[in-house]
Amino acid sequence: MPRKHPAQVRAESAARLRMTKTNGHTTISRISNLPGLSPHGRLVLARLENTRLQPGQVLEAIQHWERFVRDPAHRLYDPRYTGCGIWECCPPMLEVQAILHIVVRNLPRRDSCRLQADLDRINECWRWRPPYA
Repeated sequence: MPRKHPAQVRAESAARLRMTKTNGHTTISRISNLPGLSPHGRLVLARLENTRLQPGQVLEAIQHWERFVRDPAHRLYDPRYTGCGIWECCPPMLEVQAILHIVVRNLPRRDSCRLQADLDRINECWRWRPPYA
């Protein structure tokens, strides 16, 4: 009997992680699918979202951070201001940064470097530069 390729085994494992059973019903949870991740990186991300985070929370955190940074009228971040407490309306930026930090630290090295490069590209809009530099 031929062996399966490791990437295929990881993909099947990630598919099993997406399916959760509650009260006898099988549901498919929404796992973040970040572009450019390796199959092993997707598996690590699926495990991370099923154990320490919520399904889909990593992609939401990236979208919230990008929206916060790229908005031309964004306010300076004040950690004392917690917002309204609703994640979809005013997400706490400390929590968003903590989620992104957790993901970057737990992904495999190549995927971690790629995600960190994407975050650095997003953060480049936020860094202040002198007007005539």
